Amino acid sequence: MQTVRSINLLFINVSDDLVTDSLNIIKEGNFNPDYNCIYSKTGICQTSEKNINWDLIIVSETTVTDTFPILRYIKNHFENVPIIFLTQKKAKDMTVPAMQNGADDCVAVENMERLLPIVSRELNSKRLQNKFVNEEIDQDLISTAFNYCTDEIYIFSLEDFKCLYLNQDALNKNDYDRQNIHQLSPADIYIDYNPVEFKKLITPLLQGILDKISLCIRKKGKGTLNPSETLFRLIKWNGQNYLLTINKDISLLQGKTQELRKQQSISRKYAKSNEMKSEFLADAAHDIRTSLNSIILANMLVAKKIGKDAESDFKKLTRAINYSSNYLLNYLDEFFDLPSEQWGDFKAKMSIIDAQVYGQKLYYMFDPVAKKNGITFKYETSELINNKIKTNPTYLKRIVKNVLSNAFKYTPDGFVTIRLYNPNDEELKKVKFNSEYAVAFQVEDTGIGIPKEDQKKIFNRRSRSKHVLMGKFMGSGLGLDISKQLTAALGGLLHVESEEYQGSTFTLYLPGQKPNKNKPVESVSKHSSIYDLSGNDKGKLQKTILIVDDSPIHNLAIKELLSLSFEQCITTTSKVKAYEYLEKEDIDCIILDYAINKENCIDMAGKIKIKPEYDTTPIIIYTGKKLLPNEKQILNNYAQAIVKKKVGSHNVLIKTIHRLLMTKNQI
Repeated sequence: MQTVRSINLLFINVSDDLVTDSLNIIKEGNFNPDYNCIYSKTGICQTSEKNINWDLIIVSETTVTDTFPILRYIKNHFENVPIIFLTQKKAKDMTVPAMQNGADDCVAVENMERLLPIVSRELNSKRLQNKFVNEEIDQDLISTAFNYCTDEIYIFSLEDFKCLYLNQDALNKNDYDRQNIHQLSPADIYIDYNPVEFKKLITPLLQGILDKISLCIRKKGKGTLNPSETLFRLIKWNGQNYLLTINKDISLLQGKTQELRKQQSISRKYAKSNEMKSEFLADAAHDIRTSLNSIILANMLVAKKIGKDAESDFKKLTRAINYSSNYLLNYLDEFFDLPSEQWGDFKAKMSIIDAQVYGQKLYYMFDPVAKKNGITFKYETSELINNKIKTNPTYLKRIVKNVLSNAFKYTPDGFVTIRLYNPNDEELKKVKFNSEYAVAFQVEDTGIGIPKEDQKKIFNRRSRSKHVLMGKFMGSGLGLDISKQLTAALGGLLHVESEEYQGSTFTLYLPGQKPNKNKPVESVSKHSSIYDLSGNDKGKLQKTILIVDDSPIHNLAIKELLSLSFEQCITTTSKVKAYEYLEKEDIDCIILDYAINKENCIDMAGKIKIKPEYDTTPIIIYTGKKLLPNEKQILNNYAQAIVKKKVGSHNVLIKTIHRLLMTKNQI
């Protein structure tokens, strides 16, 4: 076990995060650092006057014009203390100028793993040099001190570059014979340099340009070539100069560095993959929103043309289509717009809804399913204390939809009933739900039921009853688990009562609203499917609207809708065709999808706005894409409004067109 060595460190102009990183790296080398941080010339001067025996100084660059004068200033005040220079730039570009101005070595912030071997080398070199320059010290003591060093140390004559001394570590790691070490030259140790090339390498030392040279180099070992962090410097003994070399084996560090680079490469690939998935989901959401808007529009227009005399069953089907499509749009908003945290890590978006209306819509949606399966489907409700409840409509819909789907799936014959009521105090106490004005959505069926032993675990993820496991019915075991988590997000309770082969009753208890007779009740949720198809009670406006969207089906539906309010609507799926219409038609308002044939509409909006005849023509971005803040900022330079394709957006679009056209007329 290596002894922990205490050292005094001085950080100059080093940020807090780099100080922390440096200390963590140095501690890995069995050093116990005591440190101080200063950030000014005054601090440097004051610290130097305290005569503290600093073992090492770590300096970070400040500005390009100030870095090297600061280094020289530090060197003048701490002449015999090793200085390591940290740089944000490439080490190869900064090492030589930094060392010429007083630094002993240079480490790039992007390659901090080099810090520990350099620190170890400098501290060892300082310790050895302090002993070696004292000419009165006993030579045997010097030899003993050198041998305790864990790095390879060599001393060469400058006359013939023959080895005068090497320590025990150098002997242990190589095949040298102590009797013949005086025949060794640097070229025998450092295989990349012959005698002539080696002399060129250390010429800056011989000429006094540098006082040390540090580099990574290949060095001979016992039958192998090992990478080494090597320091070359001149030392003086009895009036003579000698070449001191210290070799730090970095083969293990190099392996760790390669592993780190490998992990970084894998991380970059994962990050790129996640980025591509996010982009794909964003594009998918946009396309789905566009398609659903087309379904909703087409269905609304069909319902309008059918009129009041249509058969009731047909009208129910159109309402079911409309409601299901709106639900999917709501679901998309919840799924794609919420953060990726787990359930319960964020608050569900709440709004006021009419529980009676909501229950009736659920009935209309599942009535066709009941008729297809030959099941009697009933909707029962009693007068509620307050029809209005504050909840998340999308979550509520998913919960009741999951329960209803299971009811029809596991009911071969008989009936399914959806019931809406205010539970009494006795019932609430029994199920342990504390809410004075609770509202209950209850689904009862006459299906196969749930065995007693399965009832406690049916809300667990992928848990299924024995009927499903025996292959009688299909099921993933996820529906009730999701419903339970959504119920918790709403502050509610999902309760089940069942007997095998006697049916099941699932009841969703939700907190209710205390009625306030003196205060008007809040309006129905924005998720309500109420549309004004005309958009204009005073007849059509004599205006021409240009719609550019790459979905021909969406264009067909939106054109039909806008034609109820405006004299002419022109649609196209192509930017080129849109430019042609702008040349030959007098367009009063332009509606652009954000993504048109896989390209954004920003360039098109910019080109339109530079045309004098269209500089005041309103542009509306009508999109299903979740726009990023920078995208919105750019679009706001060209567009007068951005309308998102979601539930009720058709009404918003029509009203926006009217508002912008009125504003244009007033200018």
